[in-house]
Amino acid sequence: LAIAPSNPIYLSNRAAAYSAAGQHEKAAEDAELATAVDPKYSKAWSRLGLARFDLADYHGAKEAYEKGIEAEGNGGSEAMKRGLETTKRKIEEAKRSTEPPADAVDDAAGASRGGGGMPDLSSIMSNPQLRQMAENYGRGGGMPDMSSLMSDPNIAEMARNMMGGGAGRGIQ
Repeated sequence: LAIAPSNPIYLSNRAAAYSAAGQHEKAAEDAELATAVDPKYSKAWSRLGLARFDLADYHGAKEAYEKGIEAEGNGGSEAMKRGLETTKRKIEEAKRSTEPPADAVDDAAGASRGGGGMPDLSSIMSNPQLRQMAENYGRGGGMPDMSSLMSDPNIAEMARNMMGGGAGRGIQ
């Protein structure tokens, strides 16, 4: 970068290195510079989306992924689409967590919305697979095969979120 400080590829690669090191602010700065220098360089948009996502700027991440898909053309790469979908889910989760309870039952302290550090029971039961598993267990069907449940990426992500961990994302 000392020789070519405005090279979008170098800036984007350094953004990836910063992201991998957990320095998301610096990653976002380099990715923003790279997109300003070359708005058609889609990898810079992807790295900006990841940096903003890791900074919990989900709306900014969504914008970056959308611009990256536009820069790629043809509807965007699978990686870019996955980033956008993950970001949209986070935005929806944030909306749900700030909405008031849907009914009076949830007004009781700790009724079903994560009281006492527990996960939100209503969001868990909105997953059809988990609801079916609970119904089968209630009818004496025994415990489900957890390894097959965890092979579903949506359930695995939900479990990571309930345990307080984030989804591991690598450099794209």
